[in-house]
Amino acid sequence: MNGSTNLLQVMQEFDCRTILFSSSATVYGKSNQIPLKECSSLNPINPYGQSKLMVESMLEEISSINDFNAVCLRYFNAAGAHDSGEIGESRNPETHLIPNALKSAILDENILKVFGNDYPTPD
Repeated sequence: MNGSTNLLQVMQEFDCRTILFSSSATVYGKSNQIPLKECSSLNPINPYGQSKLMVESMLEEISSINDFNAVCLRYFNAAGAHDSGEIGESRNPETHLIPNALKSAILDENILKVFGNDYPTPD
């Protein structure tokens, strides 16, 4: 939290008015609503999620009173786990974005599935 506050103070000092904040889907806590939606209830259940939500709230407040733009991305573990299993979360079948994107680029038979149909892109 202090790091985010310090960053925003320095941004103000140097007239930097735009930030892309890497938040987390953990701000939703344990939700019964599947799939989660951006408007789903926010109820973080640990300090990590609480700190992410606090920074999101701070950015929303700053944006509402200043000429400041903030975007918060709430995503799940996109990278997966280390091969050793020491860090990260490994799944079988793999569900994390980055490993699946790499597999689809390397293996012809592995197709990356992108859900949703309201994106203005040819994929």
